[in-house]
Amino acid sequence: MKYLHKYIGVKMKIKRKKNKRILFVIALSTTFLLSSLFLSISSQEFLFSNDNDNNYNLFNIGNNVKSQGLTFDDGSVSYSGFGAAWNITHYANATESFSDLSFTNGTTDTLEMPLNSWEGYRLASNIYNLYDIKNWNNGSFHYGADNGTNPGEDDSEYIENQYQNWTFSEIDIGNNNDMSGNYEDNIVGHDCIELRMDGQFIDDEPHDWYRYNEGDKCMWNTSIIIERGILIDCELQFDVNPYHVTNFNSWELTITLNNQKIYSIGIYTLQGYGETEWETFNIPMGLWTNVSSIFSDPLNGSQIDISAALEYNSASASYSSGFSDIEFQQLFLDNIKLIPKAEVKPTQIDLKLNNSQIVDLDWGKGYKELNSSDVGTWSGDKILVEFSSSYVWNFPSFTSSHFGVTDNSSYKIEFATDINLFMRKDQPESTWNKETFNPGTNFEVEDGGLVNWLTYAYILLPADYEETNLTISFPEDVNITEVYTPTDSINNILGDCYNSTAGLLDIPVSTIYSESTGFFLIKGVSPNYYKDLKFYNDYFGGWVENSTVLSGDTLNITAKITKTEVVESYLNQTQAYLWVRFPNGTTWKSQYKNVENDGNVYFNPISIPTSGPEYEFGEYEVAVAWNNSFNNFGLNETGLISRKFTVIHDADFIPQNYDVEVDGVYYFENVTGTIVINIEFKDKVDDTPITTDYAFVYSNYSAKNLTMDEPGVYLLIVDTSTLTSGNTTITVYGNSSYHINKQFDIKFEIAPSVNYLPLFLSFYSNYLRIQEEIKASQRWLIFSIVAGVAAGVGLAGYVILYRVYLKYPPAIRKLRKYRKSLKRKRIPDIATSNRKEMFSEVFKKNVGKEFQPTSFKKLK
Repeated sequence: MKYLHKYIGVKMKIKRKKNKRILFVIALSTTFLLSSLFLSISSQEFLFSNDNDNNYNLFNIGNNVKSQGLTFDDGSVSYSGFGAAWNITHYANATESFSDLSFTNGTTDTLEMPLNSWEGYRLASNIYNLYDIKNWNNGSFHYGADNGTNPGEDDSEYIENQYQNWTFSEIDIGNNNDMSGNYEDNIVGHDCIELRMDGQFIDDEPHDWYRYNEGDKCMWNTSIIIERGILIDCELQFDVNPYHVTNFNSWELTITLNNQKIYSIGIYTLQGYGETEWETFNIPMGLWTNVSSIFSDPLNGSQIDISAALEYNSASASYSSGFSDIEFQQLFLDNIKLIPKAEVKPTQIDLKLNNSQIVDLDWGKGYKELNSSDVGTWSGDKILVEFSSSYVWNFPSFTSSHFGVTDNSSYKIEFATDINLFMRKDQPESTWNKETFNPGTNFEVEDGGLVNWLTYAYILLPADYEETNLTISFPEDVNITEVYTPTDSINNILGDCYNSTAGLLDIPVSTIYSESTGFFLIKGVSPNYYKDLKFYNDYFGGWVENSTVLSGDTLNITAKITKTEVVESYLNQTQAYLWVRFPNGTTWKSQYKNVENDGNVYFNPISIPTSGPEYEFGEYEVAVAWNNSFNNFGLNETGLISRKFTVIHDADFIPQNYDVEVDGVYYFENVTGTIVINIEFKDKVDDTPITTDYAFVYSNYSAKNLTMDEPGVYLLIVDTSTLTSGNTTITVYGNSSYHINKQFDIKFEIAPSVNYLPLFLSFYSNYLRIQEEIKASQRWLIFSIVAGVAAGVGLAGYVILYRVYLKYPPAIRKLRKYRKSLKRKRIPDIATSNRKEMFSEVFKKNVGKEFQPTSFKKLK
């Protein structure tokens, strides 16, 4: 593994007591080294932010990501919770038909439409069967003082004005009957016009005779323009006073419209109502004759001629003075009115809806829509719908030195209407729980997957209203995938909805659902906003991306949240949540961290323990969650990412039985037969056995995994008879998933037969050279201590290197073995020459000078 050269660069001589001293020196030196390294890099700029705000959160904990939504199951990590509610706007309307509405001038007609605490935003009125009923003829004749009453006089010019065109005319068949049309200013309380026909006087004793000819007529005429549509009904009204009439019906009062007689009554009949008394007549159109040919259809500005006449309708005759009042027939007329009921356009009568002019559609039809943009919205329990008219129908006053004109302004408006009230309601918002009605949305996301959203929209309508549309507003990065009605959870109706605008879903409720209440289910997906999660550790002071860390290292975790247009305006105001758990699944670390403006999250560094209860190797699981809706930004962007990093420990890997160990090589001397070597593989700190559950031990001799005799102790069985004579080396390997891999060499001395002198001299020469190197290193040590902290670290390393490597070089080790063999008391198996002479000869040959006994003592 890559840590091998870092952590076993210093070879150690493993003997129990000495090992403890060496480990203490190593630990002390390593601590000093790491402290110096952190000091040296603190002034440098690098990727990580080692903030000192471990206990500081920008937001209250209630606004942060809900960590309890993180779950770990079967190796997968998921994050679920409840986001902010999606805004749901209900659109409903009610159409109510009202008929037989009416009001007269100076009044209004008001309707009520229930709101039930919804907000009304549009009011539409469809007007139909719109009629007005009013007098079109000014026959009130209030012209002031008259100019006297003279038989045969025509007052047409006297009363002529721009507002009326009443004129008098006559037909005298015998040319001997005086006809008069006077204007009278006070006849029994009425200003009125006169119709008078005098008989032709015949002086014939003993009686006077008065002659009348068939067809004799006197009349007042006028014409009016009616700007209306189809005539629905009409009524003729007039006041008449039979002031001087005889007692038989040879004369009659006739009313004609467009030269068609619509009404007539004999003067004797009129006399029956009371001579010299005023009587009002109301003649409805149903009593008229030949009605269909009088008015055009529609009226549309047609002219109507009106005539009121006194006619003699019998055969020409002369009547004696014995008949009562036979000398002349005289009627007075007032308040001649023609009152049609006809279609009218709304603008002709200034018809208004809540003081807004209703628009013309046709004769008798109109339409008006009031929108919130024009008149605001309506709230409360009800809305008042008022129809009014500011129309003034009068004959403007006219004054002169002789008389004045008064108006005839009363009218009535009748119509029917369909009122369509459109209203909306933004509450309730969407809910994630139908039973308890909790506002919000439910989300769930697994590492690397899309975020799944679920929410319900509830419909509850006032009586007589129909929900037309259900409009749901949501973040623009959410893609709606499913919509279900309250009664059908199987068939997805998304295809029936309008979903083309990002962030909006419009459900046409009225066309796909007939009930008035229930929950619509809406599902969608959105991107997972996490795009990266990385691990870095301090590899000799430089931050290196690596997911494997050794106890004692520092781990830096960074995450990256995708910066989009949806979140860029507030991304740096949100926080991310880090959750780390031990290999056994229990929680180890957690922290909140502010998100940078670019989306990066730099969590506070984590130190990997070197001892204590948190000293645990294995795979650690990390999850980082983020959800901005818990920071009150109204949206529901969410992210989850998880990764694993491995914590490894240092290990001891040594045989338990050996003769001697030098520089990590274990020697077995003069071995024969089969030997069993116990090899111990355990954690360096807490002596935990490293077992085959996560480790294996093998050698180049057995070429297979070694058998574990007890936890952490493995058996290497060697048949020395199979080994080559001389020194044979076997390498033993200990590999562990969660520890530093180890290896060592075992050397077996099978037949140690050798000429030791040349070897000794060579070793002695190397020994002298090493002594000089040691002196140089000591000078370097002094210089390093004076130079500073970095040199001190180097000196500590060199001292350890000297004690382990340089003090016992391979030549000296062999020389020591040779010296040991010289002390043996048994006689050598082979013949030897004088050892002192041979040694001196070889010494001189190899060293270049005479051998001195003091040199030999130095080797002891």
